[in-house]
Amino acid sequence: MFEMSNENLDVAAKKIWDCWNAGKKMDELPKNLKPKSKEDAYLVQRQVVQKSGDHQVGWKIAATSKSGQKHIGVDGPLAGALLKSKIKKNGAEINLKTNLLKVAELEFAFQLSTDIPPKDSKYKKNEISQMINTLIPTMEIPDSRFNHFLNEGQEQIIADNACAGFLILGEPIETNGEELDLVNHEVLAYQNNELTPTKGIGSNVLGDPLLALTWIANELIAHDNFLRKNDIVTTGTCITPIQLIDTTELTGDFGVYGKVTTKFTDY
Repeated sequence: MFEMSNENLDVAAKKIWDCWNAGKKMDELPKNLKPKSKEDAYLVQRQVVQKSGDHQVGWKIAATSKSGQKHIGVDGPLAGALLKSKIKKNGAEINLKTNLLKVAELEFAFQLSTDIPPKDSKYKKNEISQMINTLIPTMEIPDSRFNHFLNEGQEQIIADNACAGFLILGEPIETNGEELDLVNHEVLAYQNNELTPTKGIGSNVLGDPLLALTWIANELIAHDNFLRKNDIVTTGTCITPIQLIDTTELTGDFGVYGKVTTKFTDY
């Protein structure tokens, strides 16, 4: 349900983007600028992308695990846009000085071989699996523009681009999506070159990263949008978010799918 005026949508988006661009935070949006529905929240998010002047290269999914949903007080996954300037190459150095969360997440991402346009019924996993041609091991460094993001609720988090920060891409691997079996695939993390005790697994991502991809395909269509050819979609963390305090380097080891490494400063 759309409730916000075009003017309030614009002002809310400007406040969020200005904070993001300046590396600043705010406690919350003014009451009259807070979206009260997912429909309005996604409209604010779209305006944030427009105000960035950046090129959108795909999508991210937040809160794809029950623990992640509980952590930020939402009852399901949330979609956010990936901006070109926030995509970094393997081995990139990320400055954490203005980052509020200071965590890293290891995620399976896919690149689409075709548009996934609206249709009369919801897409199913077997259909979506045929629409990808690339798997990419990724590391997300999420962030928020809200000091109290844990208490903001799903509408504010969606408007804030689902806690988008930086996304570091490993080497892409050509793949036949129909042959992928990621449910039981383990992912390891090496923090300052030492193996962490926490392991990731594909089933942490809505049961299967391909199910998460299916979810966002249907979610965007429900909100007057859709996935497009060549979009990169990162599907949510398969590992408990890794605290980056005193971390100079972190590597995610996706086994046969490769590794992704990021270096950090001002942590």
